[in-house]
Amino acid sequence: MNQIERDRVNRKLDTDEKIVIKALTEKVASLKFEIKRLKREMTLQEILERIKNVLNQGVDTESQDLDLLKHDLENFIIEKENE
Repeated sequence: MNQIERDRVNRKLDTDEKIVIKALTEKVASLKFEIKRLKREMTLQEILERIKNVLNQGVDTESQDLDLLKHDLENFIIEKENE
């Protein structure tokens, strides 16, 4: 293999490596986004659990604001899971 052929092979490897690096970078960004989404949903789930705990103790407003909030939050979490 002469020098020109070796240079072509090296350039091809560089191009392939760049494609792989770009794909991996995009995958990492996608995973970071997914982790942030899961953390946010976990926080929503924790809030929902706290609301349920308060309701189980028989505490709510006269207009049942906590129960309505619980219902809205459950629907929001379900909608996000279905996206």
